[in-house]
Amino acid sequence: MFSLENLISLLGDLELVSRTTGRWVLRFLKLYIVRWMAVLLMTALAVSAALPRVLVQVAPGSIGVRVATFGGGVQQRDYRPGTHFSLAGERGWKQLNGRTRFAVFGADQAPPLELRTRDDNPVSLEAVVAFSILEDGAWRLVAEGLEVLHEARVRSIAEGVLRSELALLDSQEWFSTERRMAAVEALMPKLQAELGEVHCRPEYVALHSVRFSKQYEEGLQAEQLEVQNQRRSAASIAAAQAKEELAQSAAEDARSVKEIEARAEGAQTERRAAHQIQMATLRSTATTSISALKSEAEAEYVAAVAEGQRAIGEARAEARANELAVLSGAGGASYLAVKAAAALHIETVVLDPSRADVPSPLDLDALQALITPRP
Repeated sequence: MFSLENLISLLGDLELVSRTTGRWVLRFLKLYIVRWMAVLLMTALAVSAALPRVLVQVAPGSIGVRVATFGGGVQQRDYRPGTHFSLAGERGWKQLNGRTRFAVFGADQAPPLELRTRDDNPVSLEAVVAFSILEDGAWRLVAEGLEVLHEARVRSIAEGVLRSELALLDSQEWFSTERRMAAVEALMPKLQAELGEVHCRPEYVALHSVRFSKQYEEGLQAEQLEVQNQRRSAASIAAAQAKEELAQSAAEDARSVKEIEARAEGAQTERRAAHQIQMATLRSTATTSISALKSEAEAEYVAAVAEGQRAIGEARAEARANELAVLSGAGGASYLAVKAAAALHIETVVLDPSRADVPSPLDLDALQALITPRP
């Protein structure tokens, strides 16, 4: 694409070329470039003027429908949001709301839905029915002339279906969330079928609040109060009965405890008497056994003492005999001599060395022979 800066740059290049090739080349090139610039400018102006007539923009959230301007009816096709081709003057366009819309009952700008329950009590209901156009339903609405009126038709159909189907609930079932949800699920197929006649589909139905008449609510409160009073009275009677039964049970328990204590005390007395008799018997038997054991032990003691004395006498006699036998030998005489010498207590012994029978002190054998008599 040419711009003013590109044109100036190109003319500068041409000026440089003209200095080297001549002025006639420069004039030819300038004329050629100006001619093509004019053609391009005219073409751009023509395209910019015709583009809005050739392209149609379908807004986001809308559905486009192409309609012939000079006869031919509606093209059987829905156009999604975006840019679409259209010949100028050949066809016109209509755009319908393709978003989810709501038929509201009971809002600030719409009255609530009034109906009667199965047991003929009036109910004021606030509800919302969400709906949208079916696939390929926009061109059908335009073809049938309902592009504006279909919202009112949807509201009228939804009101009729809700009135007929929700009237099957009685007054008590309206207080159950499960029963209300089940009723809504049950009416959806019928609502879908009837809304299909105006090329729309239901997305969901929401029940916001339910109000009964003031007389019914007062009567219901009176019934609830009566039920509460009956329950309170029944609870008081049951409490009194339970208290009486508890007192009787406590008295029976006290009698049972006394009987058990009396039986236990009697059994304890019997066991104590039996234990005393048994202890007396054991004590008598033990006394007899102790006397017999004592007599037997004394007899055995006397016999053991006599036997011990006899054994001691025998041991002493045997020891004396052994001693005499030992003393009668060669070593016994020496032992007796040493013992007798120890008993004499001789403080000093003087030997006369001049005598021939006196041994020398250095002759130990002779000294021992002198002290110890020979057998």
